[in-house]
Amino acid sequence: VAFFAISRRAGLMLIVLLTLLLFTAPSRAGDATEPARIIVAYEETASPAEIAELESRYQLKMVDILREAHSRVYLLSSPTNLSDVLQALSAEPITKYAESDGRVSIQ
Repeated sequence: VAFFAISRRAGLMLIVLLTLLLFTAPSRAGDATEPARIIVAYEETASPAEIAELESRYQLKMVDILREAHSRVYLLSSPTNLSDVLQALSAEPITKYAESDGRVSIQ
């Protein structure tokens, strides 16, 4: 017994439409569909405890460590203004800089 009956053709069209919406919708770093990825470079003198405190305060989720650059790649776990977060992180005494992580093209 079916609770909701639709034609086979209508069902297939619905599946195609939902697939197109899910997989072709543009997403930007930091929007509701994709968390922003950022890179934070730390001063050589930054201690592990200071870095952990900063990560907690800004709700940063580490996804990679760039040891040679004394940097870490993070996902922003809270929806905030990306430029404000980057500016605040760059102003921290234990950081050298903070920037968006993205592809760079040299032509």
